[in-house]
Amino acid sequence: MQNILLVGAHYDDTDLGVGGTAARLSAEGKNVYKLVLTDNYVKESKFNKYTAVDTSLEENKRVCEILGITDISDFEKLPNCNLEYTTAIMQRIESVITDLNIDTVFMHSEYDMNHDHIKSAELCKVAARHVQNLYVYRSNIYITETCYNPRVFFDISEYVDKKKEALAAYGVEHQRMMAGGENRLFENVIMQNKIWGYCIDTMYAEGFEVIKEVR
Repeated sequence: MQNILLVGAHYDDTDLGVGGTAARLSAEGKNVYKLVLTDNYVKESKFNKYTAVDTSLEENKRVCEILGITDISDFEKLPNCNLEYTTAIMQRIESVITDLNIDTVFMHSEYDMNHDHIKSAELCKVAARHVQNLYVYRSNIYITETCYNPRVFFDISEYVDKKKEALAAYGVEHQRMMAGGENRLFENVIMQNKIWGYCIDTMYAEGFEVIKEVR
């Protein structure tokens, strides 16, 4: 595991699901790259949600600096937040994997309640079919028919503060989970990391499903 690619549908997805692990792998001298598949633009008056492209770009730049990773989201024009499976996007991911000699990919779960996450997973499964290590993360806490069942865990106890700092770099509009009138997505994700840490006898951990792993 030397060249790692994190693929997310939106700018904060990988930071929520694998931010602590990314910071840890970077600190260990690994090459960690982040590829985002949409422009992050959201405007939904019904839910009072608005996420701008320009502010997302600035926030993401700061996040990558905090985590010590490299953003390579250099599509000529990123799709809007209505991602679909296309050969062009799949081959873009595939070319990144080939050009950077990627041996490890972290991708969305296809069993999600977010359309863009599901399509991102479909794209990655094909594009990363020859990659040695293929891990699945969750960037939300929805209840799904197929339960998220992590079997590989990374201890992020020494890097959870980096993850918190990275998430804090995003504006409140990224806090998409409403509970009792409060936006608590970031807080709930860190709480899940604490639970997984307890499960493996450490303070904080990130958990991943495994499609394949070469040891």
